[in-house]
Amino acid sequence: MARCAYPEIDTLPEALAKEMRNRIGPGRGNVWRMLCATPDTAETFIPYSESIRHGNDIPPKLRELMILRVGHLCDAPYEIHHHRRIAAEAGLSDV
Repeated sequence: MARCAYPEIDTLPEALAKEMRNRIGPGRGNVWRMLCATPDTAETFIPYSESIRHGNDIPPKLRELMILRVGHLCDAPYEIHHHRRIAAEAGLSDV
């Protein structure tokens, strides 16, 4: 199977490129890089995603428990892997 290259940040629309520079760091950001293959989708998905994760009154620990549970139910190891770190940052233990 051929592997697609992520788009270069500097080739994205200016506002999206700025957003990506804020989101992508060492060992982070693959889902965002992948999303940028379709910039129009990325520009609408990011505010939607942020609204779900942060635009509500759900406490961070409960939010991450819900995300991890859905990740397990949907057999989504990628989501589980990344949200374990976020859950730990929210104060959850690995037990």
